[in-house]
Amino acid sequence: MAEELAYSKGRLAPEERRYFTPDQADRAIPLIRRVVDDLVEVFHQVMELRGLGAADPDHDDPQQTSAYDAGMQRLSELLEELQSVGVELRDFELGVVGFPSMHKGREILLIWQRGDHAVQTWQEIEDGLESRKPLDSLGDDQPPQPPIPD
Repeated sequence: MAEELAYSKGRLAPEERRYFTPDQADRAIPLIRRVVDDLVEVFHQVMELRGLGAADPDHDDPQQTSAYDAGMQRLSELLEELQSVGVELRDFELGVVGFPSMHKGREILLIWQRGDHAVQTWQEIEDGLESRKPLDSLGDDQPPQPPIPD
């Protein structure tokens, strides 16, 4: 379920991507922090309801089923809010977000995790979170990016 939402709703099409520098990503964190906090909370509620069987169409508690459906709708809305900023959710449980960026002519993601004060790591677009590398490993040769509207 989480994977379906993350990849169907959380990934931006290449033509929709805007690119962030580390400074631009850090400036966007206050905007996305609340959204990510809400998203993680709602995700945990939905997963708890799912564990109680609320996702099953034959579930015998209509209140739980209704709460599950409302939670799924809210997750979708929160993911759309992140997309409107130009970021991709990478992990529902941890609240990990990827900011598309360019480095030496290739797309990468600058990674921010809920609880961090700034972007601290990066990864290749298609890699998993286990492949994150320290931001300073990019060096100072990141090309300048067009500014995003604040």
